[in-house]
Amino acid sequence: MHANTVWGFIGLGAGLLFLIAPEIWPVGQWKALYFWVAMTCFAVALATLLWPRIFGNRSPDNQAAAAQAHVEELRRSTDNQRYIADPAIQAFTEQRRRDIEAGLATEEMPLGMATHWIATRLAWARWQTAQHHSEVGSPQILRITLGYMLSLLQEGQIPTRGHRDGDLNRLEFISPNWWGNFQFELVSDPIQLLRAAIAPRHGVGAKVFPTYTSIMCDRRKLFSLFPEHDESLDARTALLRGEV
Repeated sequence: MHANTVWGFIGLGAGLLFLIAPEIWPVGQWKALYFWVAMTCFAVALATLLWPRIFGNRSPDNQAAAAQAHVEELRRSTDNQRYIADPAIQAFTEQRRRDIEAGLATEEMPLGMATHWIATRLAWARWQTAQHHSEVGSPQILRITLGYMLSLLQEGQIPTRGHRDGDLNRLEFISPNWWGNFQFELVSDPIQLLRAAIAPRHGVGAKVFPTYTSIMCDRRKLFSLFPEHDESLDARTALLRGEV
């Protein structure tokens, strides 16, 4: 409870006590004095209770909090203006509108699942394993896949969406410029041994940029870039393996 509220109720209680005291204890000629003391307590209590609501709490802490809230509001406003003006965001939004108008269902999949799928199941992964004499899904192939995926994200070739700053009500497209400040890292995972984590590049302050959770990518666009079977890649893979 706020300090003003506590002191206000104490003042009201004291005023009430001085008001009823003459009715309980004989005070003689002091009855008028008790009455005016009670009125003074009521006045002070009401002023204490109403002052913050009328004039606002001007304590240094609240002033600092208000200033910080104002700065945060300005930052969000600037971020929203940049977001709306971003050509890549406009292109993603326009393409999504066209897909909806054409009756195409929105197909998205988690970005982490997509990278793992590319590195283990598709023609591109088989070609890379043949080139590097490695195994499908090995750390080497995962790193190569993540590096290539990051370049595509920075070029805006794969639209992605995520919950901005963890807000479930704020799902938005992620700008390719944002991806330019981050990188993928392989970290241990109890389920699939290794998984990709997003981390800021060296020298980049992560707090300067918004964070995104539950990042999804456009499944249709992804599989147009990474088909399960590709005649050209499959032929090169067979040649590298000495199968032809």
